[in-house]
Amino acid sequence: MFFSTSPAEEMVSTAPVKNRIPRSGYALGLWLMGKPVLLISIVTVLLLGACATRPQEELRLAREAIAQARAAGAPELAADEYESARTALENAENLIHFKNYRLARTVLPMAASLGYRATFKAREERVRLESAKKEEEQLKLKDEISKKVQPRPDRAPTRKEPPRTEGAKEKKPPSPPPPPTRYEVKKEESLWIIAALKEVYNDPLLWTLIYKANRDQIKDPRQVFPGQVLAIPRSASPEDREKARLEARESEFFPAERANLPP
Repeated sequence: MFFSTSPAEEMVSTAPVKNRIPRSGYALGLWLMGKPVLLISIVTVLLLGACATRPQEELRLAREAIAQARAAGAPELAADEYESARTALENAENLIHFKNYRLARTVLPMAASLGYRATFKAREERVRLESAKKEEEQLKLKDEISKKVQPRPDRAPTRKEPPRTEGAKEKKPPSPPPPPTRYEVKKEESLWIIAALKEVYNDPLLWTLIYKANRDQIKDPRQVFPGQVLAIPRSASPEDREKARLEARESEFFPAERANLPP
């Protein structure tokens, strides 16, 4: 059976196809390559759409950093750093309120970094104050003891010598306990703070050794949780320790803490 077409249908079927928009994905891509202005416009719209989303994760990290600084006593012990972090967070929240998400994404990491710096300085200041208080108490106790045992001026002090026994063995001072090979994370602690403890490494830059030994339970070096029991490597050679320090200085983690270290 043969079908005949009308003149109008023949005109439609034989019309130029260069202005038609193809429907398949591959054909659409080829068609857009032939129209660079339209392609650039579509890419620009997509990029602007990606920047127009609310920076929820950056806002959460900044709020957590400032809350951690507040819990560490930064409003009293590191007032300037804490006030700068709080002001930066307020400015970012105002930008989010007015839907200026792109600029808010620039301000929020700054607020988080200032919050971490305020936490670190507050903890350092707290340790310094506690150490000064202990020294003052020890000096006061020594003065009290010296006053009690001070001899009278009219009486010469008598010194008693301990009785000597033949063959008596000298007592050796007790040996210090071995450094711990495991450590339980406490509240408001980080790998940086744990590595800086005297009984661990007494060097915050060696936090990378702890991170590498506990990758099975640490996904983000900035996040450890109270109650976690971490392995503390003790077999690292001096070369390994120096390499760990170099990695810590070049790492993107703990930028505020590294800023307070001497060059």
